[in-house]
Amino acid sequence: MRPTKSSPVGIGALLLLLFTQSAAAAIAVLGIDLGQEFIKAALVKPGIPLEIVLTKDARRKEAAVIGFKPASSKNSEGFSYPERLYGADALALAARFPHDTYPNLKQLLGKYITDDAVTEYSKRYPALQIIPSEFRSTVSFKSKSSPIRLYEEGQWTLEELLGMQLASVKRNAEALAGKGTLIKSTVIAIPAYFTAEEKAAVTMAAELAGLKVMAFVSDGLAVAMNFATLREFPPSEGSKVHVIYDMGAGSTTATIVRIGGKEVKTGVGKYTKNVTDVDVLGFGFDRRLGGDAFTDKLVEHLLDEVAETKGKQIAEDKESAKKVLLANGKSRSKFWKEAGRVRHVLSANTEALSSIESVFSDVDFRSKKIQRSTFEGYLAEFKERVVQPIHDALNSAGLQLKDVDSFIVAGGATRTPFVYKLLEDLAGAEKISKNVNADEAAVMGVTFYGAGISKAFKVKEIRTNDINVYEVATKYKTENGKDHTQTLFPVNSKVGVEKHVPFNRRTDFTATFVQKIPTSKTAGIEWPIFEVATKNLTASFNQLKEKNGCKEDDIHTKFAIEIFELTGYPHVHKAWTECEVEVEVKVEEKKKDGMVDGVKKALGLNKDKSSSSSESSSSTASDAATATDTPVQKVKKTEQVLVEFEVKKAGIPKLADEDVNYLKQKIGGFDKHDAEKTAREEARNTLESFIYKAQSNIGDDDFIAASTEAERKALEEALSEAGEWLYGDGEMAALDVVKNKLSALHKLENPISKRRKEHESRPQLVTVMREALSSGKNMIKVFEEQLNKPKESSTSEAADSKASATPEVPAFAKEEVQKLVSLYENTEKWLEEQVKKQEVLKPFEDPVLWVKDIEKKTQELNDGVMELLQKQMARAQEEERKKKAAEREKKRQEAKERREKEKKEKEAKKAAEKEAKGEAAEKKDEKKEEQKHDEL
Repeated sequence: MRPTKSSPVGIGALLLLLFTQSAAAAIAVLGIDLGQEFIKAALVKPGIPLEIVLTKDARRKEAAVIGFKPASSKNSEGFSYPERLYGADALALAARFPHDTYPNLKQLLGKYITDDAVTEYSKRYPALQIIPSEFRSTVSFKSKSSPIRLYEEGQWTLEELLGMQLASVKRNAEALAGKGTLIKSTVIAIPAYFTAEEKAAVTMAAELAGLKVMAFVSDGLAVAMNFATLREFPPSEGSKVHVIYDMGAGSTTATIVRIGGKEVKTGVGKYTKNVTDVDVLGFGFDRRLGGDAFTDKLVEHLLDEVAETKGKQIAEDKESAKKVLLANGKSRSKFWKEAGRVRHVLSANTEALSSIESVFSDVDFRSKKIQRSTFEGYLAEFKERVVQPIHDALNSAGLQLKDVDSFIVAGGATRTPFVYKLLEDLAGAEKISKNVNADEAAVMGVTFYGAGISKAFKVKEIRTNDINVYEVATKYKTENGKDHTQTLFPVNSKVGVEKHVPFNRRTDFTATFVQKIPTSKTAGIEWPIFEVATKNLTASFNQLKEKNGCKEDDIHTKFAIEIFELTGYPHVHKAWTECEVEVEVKVEEKKKDGMVDGVKKALGLNKDKSSSSSESSSSTASDAATATDTPVQKVKKTEQVLVEFEVKKAGIPKLADEDVNYLKQKIGGFDKHDAEKTAREEARNTLESFIYKAQSNIGDDDFIAASTEAERKALEEALSEAGEWLYGDGEMAALDVVKNKLSALHKLENPISKRRKEHESRPQLVTVMREALSSGKNMIKVFEEQLNKPKESSTSEAADSKASATPEVPAFAKEEVQKLVSLYENTEKWLEEQVKKQEVLKPFEDPVLWVKDIEKKTQELNDGVMELLQKQMARAQEEERKKKAAEREKKRQEAKERREKEKKEKEAKKAAEKEAKGEAAEKKDEKKEEQKHDEL
């Protein structure tokens, strides 16, 4: 199914929620830009049109790092959950725990452990112990932070680590969405060069995080959509071609898009609307070129300088020192962190200084000034690679530089002056667009896309057409046993377009679908995606041959296949065998039937009912006559039989359900531990805050007045003991123990604070209550005066009253006023009695006149007056209603009488006219008679 690709324009006004039952039931859509160095997210939900999801420390992007800080002690089972940290907090761990801090995992997705990318990663992070996954030969990390299953020490699969990072983003989004919101759906921006295996790894990580991937969107298309949402494209201005150039931490991509507006018809009639088209025309990429490659050059520079100046403190000579530093995980981590910092400094400044504390053991390092020109000299080897993706993208689209209207730049590494200068030299400074947020364009665009494909939001319609980056082919054996490779979708094929592909098979077979992925070392590799095995092809072929009379050479096997638009995966919709056969049909005289006759004929209702009996009785003879008399002709007809098939993943094996459940339980254990840890820390903070506050209150005069010496002494001792415990044994105490400590302190402190609060609040509330009594009594006097006021009546007054537009408000009922009088008298008596009792008590004694009782009694007084006034108002409204009803009835009667009078007058007029016409006719007849008489 091809979705309606709607996407919004503007942020608040152009993203509208459809307030329907389905929208109300919808939860939220989370958009994620899955970068190598950073993960960015944005949320759309009812009440939140589009908003960046902030990290716990209020950053707009989260470093793509997860780390584990060892637990301080082991539990009885030999394993204690370590502290799990994300983003900047995890980066801070890298220098101390490089063996359990995992950055930049994106480049390892969907890779076997023998892949070149894994080897490069291992060199960059030597402290991490990469091992084959216990489930398959993909990347896992040996770690004591993971519970043991099959190995002596535990391990983290790549999908687990990424899944926990995505779950952290999900929790931050739910905090933004508000209490009670559960986020279950996500749309993820990934590079267009991601293979099916890389997408499968992301999908598994998302599942472990409790997220369902609604769609994958290429980074370039996401940026283009963000560009399109913020602008209008009048159809009269035509379309324009743009290059989306995106250089991130690990890779560089160039996407050629054509964006323009057009008018389309809406439904029936001549109504039209403007829509925006975003068409992807071409794509180029470099998987290994990005900000990390630049950082590596600075690592080499710093490494050389440390070896030159401090080498003898580390090893025998300079070269030996470099080997030691490269092999040391902590040293390598410090070099990487400092080199990244220097790179960012040199993007804004022409020179920078570097210093690393304890670069190795107790050796500190401080560099000479590093010049930007020196750094750019290191980058000179990348000059051609920086712009090559643009040339590749233009070639794949069949375009030239002169055909491009603008360059839209995204990705953090494009801020490197060396890169930006090369882009200006290639494109011209005037063509580079500077009004797109390089960091957030992709995440904003992918989230708009998610809003467009969901059912809860109505957004500006943007129609997208993406392309397939890799050639997709199928491999199978023909009937004679030869290997056959058949291209299904060449590079740059439009996604979402279904093809009917013939297969040269007549018996059941298995076909492997592959992606042809180019590599730098070879012409490319054929990576298997899935296998399709037919189940009844042989039987279907025989059925067409034996039952339908098809010739063998005329029978063809076909599959309906497309690159599914939301995921980018090849998808087989159906399979069938078919052939054309000649059949004989009777040639009957055709007559033109109207629409109604046609419908009757189709339903068998066009027979003459009066002759149905005779037709039935002579059917046999009639059929026989028709068989001999009606001519026949031969026509071609397509016979078709559906073929059943089974799809099975190929390539990297899919995790078994039991293994997926195990990983979920494993992550769930950490989630539970973290939740308990957070609750425990909150309880400790609450206890600590209470101790400080209570200790400061003990010396206050009003606190002393509201307590006895024994109460204060008991509280002081308990506070002192709790404080010592909190920073001693209480450091690792369980949650219920901390809560019990706090509860015990509350039992000692609460009675004193309660008395203190009562003494502070009571005087003012008593004053307020007395004022309420006084004002209420005055109102009661008014009520009683109205109640006792004599009714005056006279003919003229009655007439005036009847004519008045405002009805007379009925007097209060005597029993209602008396009820209010009793309420006020009893309340006043109660107050004075309680005040006298309270005055003889000491401040440290529990009160008899409680604040809550004063507030309750005061509210009862106010409610009593309001109840009486509301009854009076209700009676007045009822009188007004009756008066208006009477007036309406009077007007109705007057209108009725007027209509009856008019009717009588009209009838009388008609009778008079009729009578006049009759007299005229009689006179005319008499005149005719006279004329006849005269003629005679």
